[in-house]
Amino acid sequence: MSELFERIRQVLFDCHERGELCGVHYEPDSFEVGFVREIDGDSFRLERIDRYGQNWGSFVGSLEKILRVQYGTQYMHAVKLLLERQKISNGQSRGAPDSLEMEKLLEFVMNKKLLAGIHTEDGSVLYGYVRAYSDDHVELEEISFLGYEDGRRVFPVEDIMRLSYGGPDEEARMFLKGVRLDL
Repeated sequence: MSELFERIRQVLFDCHERGELCGVHYEPDSFEVGFVREIDGDSFRLERIDRYGQNWGSFVGSLEKILRVQYGTQYMHAVKLLLERQKISNGQSRGAPDSLEMEKLLEFVMNKKLLAGIHTEDGSVLYGYVRAYSDDHVELEEISFLGYEDGRRVFPVEDIMRLSYGGPDEEARMFLKGVRLDL
């Protein structure tokens, strides 16, 4: 076998021994993240973990089909933190606003300091904290998937098609930002 094959096999074995998350680029269009649970001959089994830290079952494949592996990335660190969070929280409710009017929703997420998903007319979703609003505009402090502040955006309220909070995208970003700030 090639040096690459042997190195990939060794990385998977080491991740298995350490209980470390790894990413496997499997064939051209497949990327799986998870824990290596078995390596047997030329095959492996990966317990898949999604980007929210939830288990998505197992992936079994041939070592020969692996194009590359990765471990120790910021993404995998974030996924592991979310996995640990999943173990200790059981879908705690964030409450409900008094009204479903957009102004009341914006007030609710701002006052509760909840990270919101703002779905706009052009099909994009902006994630962040509402820092200010009026009857004609919103100021949003955007938060990236890994929990980093990503600037502010001011836009018309009329661009908002819907608002979400308390879901996996919002909760993951809010949690990771808190971890980064040591909250």
